[in-house]
Amino acid sequence: MPWGRLTVLALVLLACIGYAVWVGVTHGARVIGVVAGFIGLFLGLGTCAMTVEKTVLRMYLARHGVTVEAERVGRSGSGHLYYYNDAAGVPHQYYRGSGAPTILVTYDPARPYRAVHVSWAVAVICKTALALIAEVLVLLLCAWMSFGLLW
Repeated sequence: MPWGRLTVLALVLLACIGYAVWVGVTHGARVIGVVAGFIGLFLGLGTCAMTVEKTVLRMYLARHGVTVEAERVGRSGSGHLYYYNDAAGVPHQYYRGSGAPTILVTYDPARPYRAVHVSWAVAVICKTALALIAEVLVLLLCAWMSFGLLW
């Protein structure tokens, strides 16, 4: 019987809550470190998943994407709002921190709303590698905070 993602996530969360309750009952104040570790662990896993997803999207679009020029039309929050047109002439939005008047954007022809900013490959690889290293170190710290009692 296949398990859905939400079912697995709910079971993992219940197991974490059960573990935190056990630590609270048996070890008292150490439960604060366990709860903080679990919060960091889940946030860290989420950021790792987002980094990997963005990397896979970049790799896919490098081979199958269409590169177009996007024009800055204004600001949106802390970034800048750009518009680009797909092959059918439909405009799409893209948010980027850069303030350049125009940027190159590569989008997926099958799903034109999925796009990435074209960057120098070495910079992208270094940025992704450093992000993953930092995320793994945070995950290790949070795992030690959460499960240090068992080691």
